Amino acid sequence: MPASRSFFDATLTPNRSLDRRGFVVMLAALVALNGFLALRLTMAGGWPILPFLGLDILGLVYAFRLNYRSGRTFERIRLDQAALTVTHVDPRGSAREWSFEPSWVRVGVDDRPRGRVTITTHGKGVTVAEFLSPRERREVAIALRDALALRLRALADA
Repeated sequence: MPASRSFFDATLTPNRSLDRRGFVVMLAALVALNGFLALRLTMAGGWPILPFLGLDILGLVYAFRLNYRSGRTFERIRLDQAALTVTHVDPRGSAREWSFEPSWVRVGVDDRPRGRVTITTHGKGVTVAEFLSPRERREVAIALRDALALRLRALADA
């Protein structure tokens, strides 16, 4: 059996419900609404509120900037004949990598809303998929368990 055979290779990324185009459309609508409010308030003598109408837009832009920055996080899980490798890349691009002997790996899943998938062996381990939904975490755990079982069967047949 070739050493390069891959049994599992998945890249996990956080969900983002609003793409850049949607953000621009939403921001344009809010700026238009704020412009309308600014005009009405100025006509009614409420001009001191005008700076706050700009601050809410700046706050929204900053919050979305942080959200999109955290969206650059990803995790890659690879299983081949020799090793199970987990790579976590944070928003700054820094990568951490863990490697496990697949024969001893156990995969656990926590279904709570803020849960995770755990990959452990011999008292050490790593958590992955914390940014996924509970259903997606279960799917990752099941697929990884199936891949580990497939690897064991392939080794037994060799």
